[in-house]
Amino acid sequence: MKAMELPINVIIIIALALIVLLSITALYFSGWLPGAQIISLESVKNTACRELSTNCNNDVNLVTISNFDADADGTVDPGIGIGDCNDLGGTSEDNLYMLCKCHYNADENECRDVCMCKGLPSTSEELPPPPPGME
Repeated sequence: MKAMELPINVIIIIALALIVLLSITALYFSGWLPGAQIISLESVKNTACRELSTNCNNDVNLVTISNFDADADGTVDPGIGIGDCNDLGGTSEDNLYMLCKCHYNADENECRDVCMCKGLPSTSEELPPPPPGME
């Protein structure tokens, strides 16, 4: 009894399907596809916000980020410098303020909101009235 052989076309189609599958998997895990970047952005935000939550009144630019390009300038450069997003060779550095500004379009107080951390009231918010007798 002879074994049945697969036609060469079937073998080629299976080989191409495996190559495509492996290529898509490699692109996903290397960060070329958006899914990997979103997970990384959320993870970095959560870590930085957790650090800010120890004292919500701290300046958000004092929370440095050492493993993510928060200011989107193409380099990972942790520090407290602030500047413009996507400014290649600029003075901005990777910190929570630049992460909020460049990835969440948020200023300093909105950055605290992004972190669900209430700090100092902004100048646009009204302060509560003083207690009676303390006016």
